[in-house]
Amino acid sequence: MNFLFAIGLGSGLAGAAGFRASFPLLLASLLARYIKTIHLPPALEWLQSTPALILLLALMLLEFLVDQFPGVSFFHTSLYTAIKVLAGGILFTLAVNTNFFIGMIFGGLITGLLIFSGLVLKPWVLREQHYFRNLEYPSIENLASISLTILAFAVPWLSLFLVIGLIYTSIKIGWRIA
Repeated sequence: MNFLFAIGLGSGLAGAAGFRASFPLLLASLLARYIKTIHLPPALEWLQSTPALILLLALMLLEFLVDQFPGVSFFHTSLYTAIKVLAGGILFTLAVNTNFFIGMIFGGLITGLLIFSGLVLKPWVLREQHYFRNLEYPSIENLASISLTILAFAVPWLSLFLVIGLIYTSIKIGWRIA
């Protein structure tokens, strides 16, 4: 696998985990099991098992639905931040096929930066962008996670540039807001 392809795929999947943890992890597990696009290291082969896939599907549905309720959303976000970083590290490690520790650091860093981007961009999107007013912000996060995951598999180098662009934009907007 080409190095830029692997870095783009890993960055895109880790970035998608910054929005929703379970969707890119479920998709990567399905591809590893049925299409053999991703090869899981021996320590993570259990992600291909039927019970793990069912659990990931249930977590994905729970993550998509729970975030629609504002009162529950805060606790869900607090709990899932650590899960998102862990999922991003795993996905980056799987895509790049590197040392587990190094992959977890880089993938967790990318995911953490996208979580930060989401925190910075949320008030700006809700306040400044009139065409998003009719959408709930969790729906935008769902769309971003699904789109970035599909883009990471379809055009990995483009997902790398998109992740870099999202991080850069959130830093720029963060400086403007502060």
